[in-house]
Amino acid sequence: MPCWWQIESMLGYLQEILAHINYTRTSSIYKKTELCRYLFHALNKTWNAFNDFQRELGRADIQSFRQLLIEGITNKYIEEFIESKELQDLVNFEPPIMNHNTLRRRGYRPDKDIEPRLVREATDEHRQLVNAYRSYKENSPDDTKERLLKKTAQLLYIVRSNIAHGEKTPYGPDLKKAKRDEKVSGVVIPVLLKLLELIFDKPDQKLIVYGTLAPNAPNERLLEDIPGTWQDCKIRGKIIQCHGLKYFKWFPSAGEIDAKMFVSESLSDKLPSIDQFDGKDYHRILIPAKVGKHLVVANIYEGKYDIKTTKPSPNSGHTAAVLRTSAKIRQSRTTYVRQTLYAIQNQRGLKMAELTKCKTCGKEVSKTAPMCPHCGESLPGLHIKCPKCGSMSIRIGQKGFGLGKAAVGGILLGPVGLLGGMIGRKKTELVCQACGHKWEPDPKDFA
Repeated sequence: MPCWWQIESMLGYLQEILAHINYTRTSSIYKKTELCRYLFHALNKTWNAFNDFQRELGRADIQSFRQLLIEGITNKYIEEFIESKELQDLVNFEPPIMNHNTLRRRGYRPDKDIEPRLVREATDEHRQLVNAYRSYKENSPDDTKERLLKKTAQLLYIVRSNIAHGEKTPYGPDLKKAKRDEKVSGVVIPVLLKLLELIFDKPDQKLIVYGTLAPNAPNERLLEDIPGTWQDCKIRGKIIQCHGLKYFKWFPSAGEIDAKMFVSESLSDKLPSIDQFDGKDYHRILIPAKVGKHLVVANIYEGKYDIKTTKPSPNSGHTAAVLRTSAKIRQSRTTYVRQTLYAIQNQRGLKMAELTKCKTCGKEVSKTAPMCPHCGESLPGLHIKCPKCGSMSIRIGQKGFGLGKAAVGGILLGPVGLLGGMIGRKKTELVCQACGHKWEPDPKDFA
């Protein structure tokens, strides 16, 4: 029985999720808060996908996160997460994590010390997690297990919100909050990585090979001593041969390539040594692969550069020298996710629309962009406020079916593409991510 994300209709979501995860693996992110932010983006996309799978478009984000932890993780892994050192470290973290929204509502000022009474109120959610964890350890029936997962989702969501709000206040920058967020991110990052690992069936136990690591290839010895199995799979991308070596680039819009996938419970311990063997010209990323009719998530070694298709000079020396002279480095902290998501758009023959201002950070983005490349906001060109609560965190859907079909229009085509043909036919609805309110769009909102 495949997991919910392994069906082919989830491929678009999976590509976006992995683009965020890969960005954290391949980019030089120096702040823990930034790394944490991108991992939360990946989880956000994951719970949106799970909502679509369950046909629950109207869920608010916190509800979606809770359901993802309760029902979106395979049963055999839930116990592993609850017993993990990563969760235990979060529970025992000191000082307790504060809800910055509570501080703001109570008139907190960064230029003054926080009163003990307010500290206790702002750390209430962390204490709830501690109590749920203690109850589970003392008596572990299913109801305490579910309560623990809900309280974990609640505290992680608070951390996500704390990071998203930044340090700007009417009284000047909140430098103490910046330090708190950085420290908290250090304990939250391992929890997020553990969750993503378990949701996607432990990708570090799977390695796709296309070159010298394959069976009967020159470097097969690196995997010979690891107990495991080989499977045939299909991946999307391009392979370029340069100076006798193959370099793979993940392009979701490219045709399928036949490859081999090595599966082993012992592989994760071996990956660091394979990383070192492959050297600085490659980095290890996650991509979706098709095994039979189902999707899997696995590691693959991707060339770090966009290599030109021109043949290298016959006088070239070592591969690294060839790359320095014949390759153009395009990797940067601000383009990796954008390039991958645009490739997903191009897979469906789409064109980028004119530019507008992102509703969150104010920087220029395409009106049809699925995500702001600067701040990570979903549908940044959709400048609509919820008539009930005023939030601009809006999702587009079609009445009568889930987000999967709507995603092609609402996330990949963009808000204008979906609504252009649907407004006036009473088939489209807008859903507020903050409060869950639903309403029909007005054509003048998209003029």
